Amino acid sequence: MDLTLLIPMHDEEEALEDLLPALATFHAEHAVDIAMEAVLVDDGSKDHTFERAWTWAEGQHFPVKVIRLNPREGLGGAISQGVSFCTGRWIVTYDADMSYPLGDVPRLLERGESAGAQVVTASPWSDEGRAIDLDRRREGISRWASRLYRWRLGRRGRHLTCFTCGFRAYTKDAMPRLLPKNKGFLATAEMLVRALKADMTVAEVASTLRPRVRGRSKMRVVRTAISHVLFLIRL
Repeated sequence: MDLTLLIPMHDEEEALEDLLPALATFHAEHAVDIAMEAVLVDDGSKDHTFERAWTWAEGQHFPVKVIRLNPREGLGGAISQGVSFCTGRWIVTYDADMSYPLGDVPRLLERGESAGAQVVTASPWSDEGRAIDLDRRREGISRWASRLYRWRLGRRGRHLTCFTCGFRAYTKDAMPRLLPKNKGFLATAEMLVRALKADMTVAEVASTLRPRVRGRSKMRVVRTAISHVLFLIRL
């Protein structure tokens, strides 16, 4: 297996209207080049996220695993639990709200292979990246947190422009060493910091970030900002 798409979900019934057809289309377009599977982790949803994902998975022409966590584990917990079901040589974590283009997945893999990287992160803050119609508070947290991480990590993180992105590719061998202790939205930054402190090769690919179209964000802006500050202090 070349690729596992690992997708945490919490109350994403509405978002699945776009996500599930997009996954089927992605597989159809890349089936010749990429052997793929999807691992969908329902993180304690109270709506019909699990039922919709499960019903859809049964009719697909590629492997789809639907995992149910109860009670809720949080983003970091969902990633950690889902990894044990992933068999792909590359594991790509992807947001159920499709805030980044699914079509950028091959670019992450190509960059990883060409750079000999263990981790490849997408970034809307690089010179060729874009953020469209983003909430100013969320954009501010991501930009400033990323600058602070670069400053705190010095030469190790100087080449990266985004530390908070959840759209990221990891080699299967590297992933167990990077699983986060934090179960919330801080987990994505923690995983990238772990990779850099372990002297892994981390590469970056420009991408486009957009706000979700369906459903509502689960991130609490103030709580997330505080968690980044506390984590930076501990570093």
